[in-house]
Amino acid sequence: SLRYTTKTDSVVNDVVKLGGTPYAYTNDVKVYFMNVDGTLVASDITAIVEDNNDAVFYKLNDKGLLTDVYVKVVDQPETVNPDAGVLKSVAIRVNGSGNLIADVDLTGPAPAAGMTVEVVVEKYMQATNTWMEVSTKNLTIASGNANGSILMLQKSAMENGEIYRVSASYNEGSVSSSSNLTISGLS
Repeated sequence: SLRYTTKTDSVVNDVVKLGGTPYAYTNDVKVYFMNVDGTLVASDITAIVEDNNDAVFYKLNDKGLLTDVYVKVVDQPETVNPDAGVLKSVAIRVNGSGNLIADVDLTGPAPAAGMTVEVVVEKYMQATNTWMEVSTKNLTIASGNANGSILMLQKSAMENGEIYRVSASYNEGSVSSSSNLTISGLS
């Protein structure tokens, strides 16, 4: 029969806690997650992590081992401050001194406590056709401001012809530049 509980914990020593009760599981235990939009996704027992409000439906065999687990993800409601800034765009440019600068824009002013945004610059590695992270910095946008800039790379760290891109993230939201910047005019 199908059982129900809330509260999950991660797998430790081949045991998972559901509703605070530890359960061993069969080798072929079936695990499914239902995300907030209702999509059912097959997964693995090790994907179950600590959560205090997810709904869990499960089946046990006659030996008390888990055979099936269905986890319905329940999002915690968030307090939203409509005056708080939300990431709108991020871009990079070379300033008059030849340094690489990242500019971040918000949809509105930063909240009273300010807002710290993580900015990452990557360099295109032509030989391997990959992007390599070359600079990560935190940009604090002061209360009431809707934008900010930060020095990401000194002129001495770049060469003409190199290609860079930038992204910014804040509270799991992110934006990326819509185009790459090719360095030119450095002397």
